[in-house]
Amino acid sequence: MEINISPYNFEKIDSDGFVYFFDTEFELTYEVIFKPTPYLFSSEKPYSKDTYEFSIIVLENPNYSSPPFDNRIGTTIAKIFDDFYQNKGNTVSLYICASYDNRQLIRYRKFNSWFASFNSSKYVKIDASLIDLSKNTYPISIIISTQNPYKKLISDDFYDMIDSFQNNK
Repeated sequence: MEINISPYNFEKIDSDGFVYFFDTEFELTYEVIFKPTPYLFSSEKPYSKDTYEFSIIVLENPNYSSPPFDNRIGTTIAKIFDDFYQNKGNTVSLYICASYDNRQLIRYRKFNSWFASFNSSKYVKIDASLIDLSKNTYPISIIISTQNPYKKLISDDFYDMIDSFQNNK
């Protein structure tokens, strides 16, 4: 089910990856980055060159508080995602929630909420968690277009990578 809320205007800046910026009505500035991550999967894999790490960063927050609830942020990120995938159709996006303040599970729930609200069946999201030696959990997801011809292989490789990491701690 797609929600009809107008997105914020965003600016796209091409660089090594794709970088987008938008400002909210609450005077926050967000940066959305798709950073090339071809080393995530073996270079022999046909999708390794199309793998990107996806990040959402609050660049400016003049109130120095938690960002207020704003439905338009999720809509804007969905539009940015669509824009990126229109240019890079077979992309694999890796999303790891920032953990610098130990709020990664809150970020994960928020992102899942946005994804469920705006996906409209164009993308498949595969979730897993990494657990470190101190038993801290780090949610990680990959997002693939439903049209990606390698989605089964990508899914298998993603789970193999998670298993390998967990077994090598």
